[in-house]
Amino acid sequence: FGPVAIIFRMSGNWGKGAGLLVALVAGLVVWDAVRYDVVPKRLAPIEEGFIYRSGQISPRLIGSVLDDLEIDSVVSLVDYDPLRPEHVAEVSATRERGVRFLNFDMRGNGTTDFLDDYVFAVKEIHRAREVGERVLVHCASGVRRAAGVSSVYRVLVRGDAPDDVFEEELDRYVGPFGLWGPRSAAESQILPFLNQNMAYFAERLVEAGVIPVAPDPIPQFTGAT
Repeated sequence: FGPVAIIFRMSGNWGKGAGLLVALVAGLVVWDAVRYDVVPKRLAPIEEGFIYRSGQISPRLIGSVLDDLEIDSVVSLVDYDPLRPEHVAEVSATRERGVRFLNFDMRGNGTTDFLDDYVFAVKEIHRAREVGERVLVHCASGVRRAAGVSSVYRVLVRGDAPDDVFEEELDRYVGPFGLWGPRSAAESQILPFLNQNMAYFAERLVEAGVIPVAPDPIPQFTGAT
């Protein structure tokens, strides 16, 4: 209630304060609706200069993002819909630039019935990284699916500490000012899903030659509830 109290104190009376509060909320709603036509949706580096993750990039921005980051491979984790302009624009932009495009359909909460979706996505990240290519991994909001894949890559392939990965990739609330918007992956079903299937992911990555052996013990995210 801090910002609300400040507005009321600055306005001098409750009527003006309420009006200012309504205007502020309206402005936030408008900005939330249009901002991703101005800035790439939750674009952040997993490994600066090589691996990035994001939400679905706007048709207005997808070409410039691919060019600016010199992306060689896109790993999409959304259900491709030919009626969605942003999906069509992305495929068109990758084809025009000769960018490799892979699509794995996962649930919005970051889980999937086809566990090899995670394996194949991580394999592509590893393949690209090994040959010095640049990869963009994205889902719709850039919160759960992309965070899940990047977390598996970081823990099993790079060997990063699960607690660090949890904090940096999974436990970040992304709604504006904490008012609304996607909750962090830590509040979805993805953490128990990752913990339950980490051994399978490790086994399949060993079979694929991505990692030499499965870690022992199998890493777990202790932030799971």
